[in-house]
Amino acid sequence: MHLSTRKSPAVPPHRPRVTSIDGILPAPKLELTPAVTSRRFPPWFRRAVLLVLALMVCSVLVYGVLHLVRRPGVRRPSVPRLPARIVSEVSGFNVFSIKPGFATDFRLRPSSVSYRQGVLEFVMVNSVGKTLVFTEEALPSGFSPASIRASNQLNTEYGKVFITSDTTRTTGSLISANGTWVIINAPNPIGSSLMEQIVQALAPVAKS
Repeated sequence: MHLSTRKSPAVPPHRPRVTSIDGILPAPKLELTPAVTSRRFPPWFRRAVLLVLALMVCSVLVYGVLHLVRRPGVRRPSVPRLPARIVSEVSGFNVFSIKPGFATDFRLRPSSVSYRQGVLEFVMVNSVGKTLVFTEEALPSGFSPASIRASNQLNTEYGKVFITSDTTRTTGSLISANGTWVIINAPNPIGSSLMEQIVQALAPVAKS
């Protein structure tokens, strides 16, 4: 009997199935790749953000400026007061001077203050050499303010003001309700506007 020499196909060795504890094959691992998306904000949104940033910057700048202006130790220059001794000697009228809180660079020249024969005189000078010569006295009996020639007239809290200005001088006068006559002469013209501010800033000086 002829025996066949053909080899039978090789049978792969038995491999046990790998299962999970529950008897279920482990699920294949899935790699999740985050989706890369590109967001574009609408133009109005970008403009709104820029506007808010600009307002924030402006607010910071304004706060800084106000902080510098209002910080302690920085004060506007005040007008030096007339000597109390001179003021106490004056009789027959009220002494007037520029209010201490009025912002001006005019300064009292202490050596110029004098009171003789019922007339008070003093001088104020500013940083550029402009001079104000003050003359104060009781209004002469029978004197009429209507005789004063002025280019500008106005009423203030303390009386009637007369202002005249030309190429040679600027003059301001105050005739108070209680009979004080204040004359301010500026030999170097300072203009009607500045003289008006100065005369309106006059106030009685209290005697100590």
